[in-house]
Amino acid sequence: MNVRDITDAEVYELGLEVLLDKLGHAGTIRFLQQCEPTTGDYTVKRHKWLDGLDMETIMQGIQKLR
Repeated sequence: MNVRDITDAEVYELGLEVLLDKLGHAGTIRFLQQCEPTTGDYTVKRHKWLDGLDMETIMQGIQKLR
């Protein structure tokens, strides 16, 4: 089967079948809940977070992980 030859709806249905087969009902539900669209603009949030970091803070974080 070539996924280029089927519709998006068919890809979705096949994906659900694979998830159900591998994860079962509860696992599939948990997976789908994690894939829900988020609100807001990730790029803006990311820049606010990264712009607030300086090299010293980054190095301290690395040292803590070691």
